[in-house]
Amino acid sequence: MGDVQHRLAALPPALICLLVDGVIGVEGMGIPLPGEIVLVSAALLAATGAVGPEWVTAAAATGAILGDSIGYAVGRRGGRPLLERLGRRSRNTSARHTWPAPS
Repeated sequence: MGDVQHRLAALPPALICLLVDGVIGVEGMGIPLPGEIVLVSAALLAATGAVGPEWVTAAAATGAILGDSIGYAVGRRGGRPLLERLGRRSRNTSARHTWPAPS
C-alpha cells in the first residue's frame, strides 16, 4: 500500500493534474471511468504536499466542464442516429429500446 503512495507521490504535479483532468473529462463525456477514485487519490496526494490542492481542484473542474460540454455537443449533433449506429455495432438494436418521440 505504501509502495503505491510513494510511486504516485513521485509523479510530477503537472502529470497528476493532467491525469485528473483527463479522467474526469472522459468520464464527463459518458465513458465509465473511475473519476471519483482518481479525484480522491489526487486529493490525498494534495494533503501530503505532492501537488497543490488548488491545482487538483482546477484540474477536476476543468475536466468536468469540458467533458460535459463535449458529451452534450456529441449528443446534440449525433443524437438518435449516432446512438442507433453505435447500437448496431454492438448488436444492440433500437427495437429493444423505446425512444421518445423527437420534438
